[in-house]
Amino acid sequence: MVEERLDRMEEMLTTLIKLVGTQNEKLSAISQEQTVMKEDVSILKGDMSAMKSDVATMKAEMSSVKSGVATMKGDMSAVKEEMFSVKNEDTKRHAEILNKLAGIQADRDFIWKKAASNERELEKLKIMLRL
Repeated sequence: MVEERLDRMEEMLTTLIKLVGTQNEKLSAISQEQTVMKEDVSILKGDMSAMKSDVATMKAEMSSVKSGVATMKGDMSAVKEEMFSVKNEDTKRHAEILNKLAGIQADRDFIWKKAASNERELEKLKIMLRL
């Protein structure tokens, strides 16, 4: 009976040792997985840091672009005002030129009438002198 008990105890110890060994192997595997996960987390943190840096760079570039666009809008406004001013000036000059041309045309018409009238008078005088 004692021997049976000892055999059972030996079997139990063997089973316990096997269980502890299995548990140690599982724990070692979990520890390795945890190490791999820590490395992955470290890599992810590095990637996130790089992404944050890229986002900060992009924000700075966007700010620069916005500033450039604002400057261009201001320049365009100035150009529009200048174009409006030039257009008004051109309109005034066009009206002045049309008025001057109308005066020149009236003078030309008057001169033509005078010339024709003078030619008629000369013809009349020539006819009178021939008689």
